[in-house]
Amino acid sequence: MGQRDKYRVAYAPTAYTDLDELFAYIAHELHEPDTAFNLIERIEAFILKLQDFPYKAPIARDALLANKGYRMLTVENFAVFYLVDDEKQAISIRRIVYGKRNFQWLL
Repeated sequence: MGQRDKYRVAYAPTAYTDLDELFAYIAHELHEPDTAFNLIERIEAFILKLQDFPYKAPIARDALLANKGYRMLTVENFAVFYLVDDEKQAISIRRIVYGKRNFQWLL
């Protein structure tokens, strides 16, 4: 049995901005830099698991997002929205947002 190639994970600029803003808020506004660092590490670790299991997360529950192919990975209180491109064996991380936020208009 042959080994499957890993999918390549790429972050959209908006996803990088989301991570930067999340870190800044927790580290500077809440004065919890260690918590911020640990949270970002956990989010990135979950995202890296997608390389081997790109369909690990379900299709987004919102019909509009589901029709566009978005999947939603939940990491603690945060939602990671991503798209899978089987042809290119690539995963595009689009947004990382607080899970209770109204995110439909963000994507």
